Amino acid sequence: MLGTLTTMIIWIKRLLTSALLAFPFVSPLSAASSPTLWLANSESSTFLLMGSVHVGRPDMYPLPQEIHDAMARKYSLVVEADILSGIVDQGRYTGPKTSQALSAQQLESLRELASSLQIPFPMLLRSPPWQVALQLQFMQAMKMGLMPQWGVDLTLLKQAQKKNIPIIELESVDYQMQLLKSLPDHGVPLLVNTIDEWHLAEKAMACIVEAWSAGDLSAFDELLAASSIDKATDDALIFQRNRNWAEKIATEFPAGDYLVVVGMMHMVGPKGLPALLEKRGFSVREISAQQKVDCIDALL
Repeated sequence: MLGTLTTMIIWIKRLLTSALLAFPFVSPLSAASSPTLWLANSESSTFLLMGSVHVGRPDMYPLPQEIHDAMARKYSLVVEADILSGIVDQGRYTGPKTSQALSAQQLESLRELASSLQIPFPMLLRSPPWQVALQLQFMQAMKMGLMPQWGVDLTLLKQAQKKNIPIIELESVDYQMQLLKSLPDHGVPLLVNTIDEWHLAEKAMACIVEAWSAGDLSAFDELLAASSIDKATDDALIFQRNRNWAEKIATEFPAGDYLVVVGMMHMVGPKGLPALLEKRGFSVREISAQQKVDCIDALL
């Protein structure tokens, strides 16, 4: 495994949104980001929702004023998992190693990627397929100058800790580790997608972060469809988790004010978190202006 366990878990947080969330935009943004915000109200609570990009650069900041206001008013911060707390118990992996899971052609492609990233190829061969996908994507992002410490949710988690703002997890990091270990076919589809889409990934993520910065939801609808791996993997990584989170927010949260920050791919479309909360009787509306981006056609 590359780096510390904490570093890997921070990277897991980003991966769980979608395969196409692998490589954030590296060109300087011309202005502060203006991602889409939603306001969701129940009879007793207020929820400010924002999609996150889990790694990034300083020029993604400042975040919208509404986010700063929510933090100043000490809204409880709701995240996928508190990646600043605790150490994950990886447990024992008993599935196939990557050397057993890929074809000869795929192994050769993996060897070439490992060489370009200066990762020891034998180490990858001994690792689980899902873990190799994480390692590859982590190393490419690092090569592009992208750092987890500039991820939106991690930045807000640090602020919440400093200000003694309550932090609420929608799921635990241990749960996420177990989710990865139980992916369909041991994560082989995720790894194969990572290898096959390697050269498209930088352009794809450039478009993703451009769309995130502009708040272009229509672009994300298309990107979500384009990022599909297979039905079972997509449901495990995205849609089932969205359903779990909507259920938890609707039934377990006491009256109060909340800032909800989860991966952007969890926010879009009829299966996204805002839509699911609306179906549960929440009053949901967008409170930020959208700007269109023109990067989609080059990818689809």
